[in-house]
Amino acid sequence: MNIAKKQIEDEAHVIDINLDNGMLDDIVVMQNVAKIIITEPEVTKVPFMLHVYKFEIVMAELKWYKGFVL
Repeated sequence: MNIAKKQIEDEAHVIDINLDNGMLDDIVVMQNVAKIIITEPEVTKVPFMLHVYKFEIVMAELKWYKGFVL
């Protein structure tokens, strides 16, 4: 959350979320990040860019965000 807030303070137009790592359980990690991010109104005002290599991770992540477009 601190990184997302810092990106906003630095006038970012998009929050960059990159958690791709072969050693992580990607879906669980990304959903936990989403659960944290959606509780912060300041951060949810900015669009997100998700860096993932598996389509199922994208789909699992998007269910947490309102207003997404596929």
